[in-house]
Amino acid sequence: MFITAGLVLLSIPVVRDIGVTLVASAGLAGLAVGAAAQPALKSLIGGLQLALTEPIRIGDAVIIGGEWGWIEEIRTTYVVVKVWDERRLVVPTSKFLDEIFQNWTKTTSQLLGTVMFYVDPMTKLDPIREKFMELVESNARWDKRVRHMQVTELTRDAIEVRFLMTAKDSPTLFDLRCDIREALIQWIAAEMPDAIVRNRLLAAEPLRIDGASGPPSAAAMPSAG
Repeated sequence: MFITAGLVLLSIPVVRDIGVTLVASAGLAGLAVGAAAQPALKSLIGGLQLALTEPIRIGDAVIIGGEWGWIEEIRTTYVVVKVWDERRLVVPTSKFLDEIFQNWTKTTSQLLGTVMFYVDPMTKLDPIREKFMELVESNARWDKRVRHMQVTELTRDAIEVRFLMTAKDSPTLFDLRCDIREALIQWIAAEMPDAIVRNRLLAAEPLRIDGASGPPSAAAMPSAG
């Protein structure tokens, strides 16, 4: 409307200055409106792009902004994420397009998890491996795909052991890892207490001179020259 009125007035010599002012005002008004509407337009465009590309769907398990939860609602300008402790995060749709996030159920909900364990370097590992296999096999949360034990590190004081296991989804995997970790701790404490990591100190023999212990005195040391 500003531009049309301005062009009409530009065609009349007497009021041409008014037309120029209106056209300039229209340009400034357009810039102001564009700047004010930029966040809303960005969210709307982000919602359209989210609908076309589908990086997330309702029910997906995601990690965004350091929070883990499920996609509960997808709106034009925002997404509602239900966090594991029943809180709700209202996230702008542009955040899912501009920032990196984790989608744990993009293609499948099945996941591979780990439990890290540290045992004494003198520990026999075969009994621990057998017990781990038995515990996973008897746990109903295991999905029968992967169970494996690996020695991933050796230091002066401990052996680092990694247990791998799979489950149908992330909540089930979390509970499975907790079950295996607790059961292994209890079994090792009861059946293989020597496997618990400990620090060893070896006492040095005292220096003995002429049958006496302790540091030599000045009188016992040979004189120079």
